[in-house]
Amino acid sequence: MSSSPRPSLFWNVAGRVLQALPEFPTKGRWEWKWFPHRDTGRVERRRLGGGALIDCHLSDYNETWVWMRLLDADQLRVLRRLLQTGETFIDVGAHVGVWALEGGAAVGKTGHVFALEPNPITFARLQHNLDLNPGLTQWHAQERAASSEVGTVTFGIAEMSECCSIDAGAANGITVQTTTVDQLLNGARCHGMKIDVEGHELAVIEGALTTLRQHRPWLCIEFNNTIHRLPALSDWPVHQRLSGLGYRCWHFHDAADRVRRPNVDAQFTTKDFVNLFYAAE
Repeated sequence: MSSSPRPSLFWNVAGRVLQALPEFPTKGRWEWKWFPHRDTGRVERRRLGGGALIDCHLSDYNETWVWMRLLDADQLRVLRRLLQTGETFIDVGAHVGVWALEGGAAVGKTGHVFALEPNPITFARLQHNLDLNPGLTQWHAQERAASSEVGTVTFGIAEMSECCSIDAGAANGITVQTTTVDQLLNGARCHGMKIDVEGHELAVIEGALTTLRQHRPWLCIEFNNTIHRLPALSDWPVHQRLSGLGYRCWHFHDAADRVRRPNVDAQFTTKDFVNLFYAAE
């Protein structure tokens, strides 16, 4: 049986040239032309904005675009501005570690970064990327999901790794361990938290109530309306719960320069997904 042909040297070189070039009017068109010809057996390394190194598997859609053009680059700059040296950051649904690594660059050697990722394959890549940056900060990585209580749940494995989620009815599900943010911290202070868990956000919040009430960390939460299909943000149980705790909402890209008045109306909605910033007033 013959194996499929390897991508040509031309496309390997073209990808590296495109990755290194600054933006130009037709760059996106060339990137999409390159994408189906990429060598999915390659692992490419890049340096993130805060200085951390990350290895990206070109077999993975998300990791390919992290390498090619650093997904969420603008929001990662906001993250680095929100965190200060010596603080503690929690990345719930850390995937391969982009936000955890940028958070580690911001809090530095005296800070702490907790990274939770329940997918065993993805967690191995996360741990590898943290190990590439041993002196950046104090890492605490766990192959677990955050939830409302300690135990186990069924975790559905999707073709696109960033779309995996907790799903009791998943046909291709695996059993994963859960923890709570409150247990994870055991009373220690948390300054900021990113939550990207494909519909399981409320359970994460319920498992972090002591932390939210005592330490009032800011939160970056993905509002994924391809899952929820809500007519307004006010219908989202997460927004309702956080509002009851005295949290107010901004667009995440405005988080570092926000005025006191929240800039996301309760009637806001989207047909896609967006990162929202919640801070206690």
